[in-house]
Amino acid sequence: MQLKEYINQTFPGVTLVPYIYFQ
Repeated sequence: MQLKEYINQTFPGVTLVPYIYFQ
């Protein structure tokens, strides 16, 4: 998933928060 990797690079360590929003 590119979106997850993109968020991980932008906000390292805060992938869970945006991940729930995109669910």
